Amino acid sequence: DSALAQHPDGYVAILLTSDDGSCPPCMRMNATYDSLAFATGRGRQHYLMAEWIPWHAVRNDPTAQRLGVRELPTLIQFGDG
Repeated sequence: DSALAQHPDGYVAILLTSDDGSCPPCMRMNATYDSLAFATGRGRQHYLMAEWIPWHAVRNDPTAQRLGVRELPTLIQFGDG
């Protein structure tokens, strides 16, 4: 919530992921997302990443539950606050 509040006038993409090697889809998405954020992270589009280690800890996390996240990786886009 506080990270979103820092960007009230733009778009925020949040990758919910893990740096846990037992989540191969997470590892592939992390590299792609980092490249995308580096290449296009200017102007009104902002990029954030939230990580859980181990990856399956997301299932019991209150923030993830509030957002409806059940598995990783998950990409969510918020616009204009």
